Amino acid sequence: MPRKLNSTSPRTGIQRERDIKDTVRMYLKGYTLQRIVDELQQRPGVDGYKLSVTTIRRDIDSVRDEWKKDAIINLHEHRMRELERIDSVEAEAWIAWDRSCEQQVTVTVRKNVGVAEDVGGVTEESTVTHPFSGDPRYLAIAQKCVDQRTRLLGLDAPVTVDLNVRSWYDIMVASGEGS
Repeated sequence: MPRKLNSTSPRTGIQRERDIKDTVRMYLKGYTLQRIVDELQQRPGVDGYKLSVTTIRRDIDSVRDEWKKDAIINLHEHRMRELERIDSVEAEAWIAWDRSCEQQVTVTVRKNVGVAEDVGGVTEESTVTHPFSGDPRYLAIAQKCVDQRTRLLGLDAPVTVDLNVRSWYDIMVASGEGS
């Protein structure tokens, strides 16, 4: 991505791009600004312009600003993906909860009850109806999703701890021993 050419710099856009690329490489290795200037000035093809610590600092600042913008965008995208996942899990939890609240009917069919197989026997059928109960595990999953979403969006209030700490001297005075 081409950067704007600094109007106060005699460098061309191509020279600036090359300088920034090399500057970032050295900056990430921990070079001092002066050492970066010295290294860049010794490269072939730097004829016609002179670099200064101020110029290099400005280049590094512009790159760091781009990195910050990219990090914010990446964080936002990651947060959105996580919210979509949480929404999906919560939706499935509510569907499962609704299913668990429906009346359950179990039908059991038995053939040949108490009679040998070759005689034909009797078929016995029983139906058991289970009441509406709902499985609380699905509510726990939905609540966990709400908690995760709240934390991810920063909506949870900070926890405050009120400590009433008295100094040793205050305790001694209060008990009458400090006088």
